[in-house]
Amino acid sequence: MKLVPASQFTIQELTAAYNQTRVDYLVPMPMTARRLGEYIADYDVRLDASVVAMEKTRILGLCMLGLRGRNGWLTRLGVLPHSRRRGTGSAMVEYCIQQAVQRRAKTIYLEVIVGNAPALELFLNYGFQETHRLVVLRRPPAPPTPRKKNGQPELKMTWLSQEQTLAHARNRTEPQAWLNQVETFINSGTLKALELVDPEAELSGWVSYEQAPLQLKRVLVTLEDNAHNSMAGDLLYHLHTHFSTLDTLVENLPTDAPYLDAYYANGYVDAFSRIEMKLELNSKKTTKAATDQARTAQSADQTQ
Repeated sequence: MKLVPASQFTIQELTAAYNQTRVDYLVPMPMTARRLGEYIADYDVRLDASVVAMEKTRILGLCMLGLRGRNGWLTRLGVLPHSRRRGTGSAMVEYCIQQAVQRRAKTIYLEVIVGNAPALELFLNYGFQETHRLVVLRRPPAPPTPRKKNGQPELKMTWLSQEQTLAHARNRTEPQAWLNQVETFINSGTLKALELVDPEAELSGWVSYEQAPLQLKRVLVTLEDNAHNSMAGDLLYHLHTHFSTLDTLVENLPTDAPYLDAYYANGYVDAFSRIEMKLELNSKKTTKAATDQARTAQSADQTQ
């Protein structure tokens, strides 16, 4: 087996390999070359720091690494079914960790789907630790259930441009998973938002969204300091009243987010859950210790 930088392959080749690693995956996530290209651009994936495992001319698996400042993000780890349990996944994870160290990253993050025990064991053996539980939500096309005002104050509603949305996103203080960070908003270049303001209480909140022909994505609520959680419900209600014919996908919301119930109240349902994990790269010594531990464990290969 040899490890080759992913930058030596075309997007079409990487897409074909990725889809082969997912043929028996817990959650089907097929890609087209266009979608994979967008994924790489939106999430700052560095193909020169990512890896493809090869046996002669045959691809065995791949693993990608995103980089933002001193943070790295391990993603799209997958091994073709016929090549598993041979150390391929461990070798690719080790490769990407070393690439992150060489580029002076201090921390590597990743997400693993709940229930994917082999992948979780692999990452634990490398020293990754759980940081958050995340949920992926879906909402079918439909207008929201009509609501009673019950004497609530009239809120000022404003549809924000891309530039205004980015300005709001840059001021967010609560930490976000990699998919929902401001860098993703900037790279996407298509996000807009709906803002609600309570003039009497001088409170506000906003919800971002990305509109595709048949779907809303990146629907993320942000409440200003001291804003009541009920404003989250107002934001989602008005958003889906306006976009009632679109399916909606929301990824990687923290399960302890105070406004999560507002999503459920507006027709969202759980699709699946992920575990966010991180590895601190304090020194080459700590990285080597994690690598040695993983080699000793000889963990089974699995997709992320």
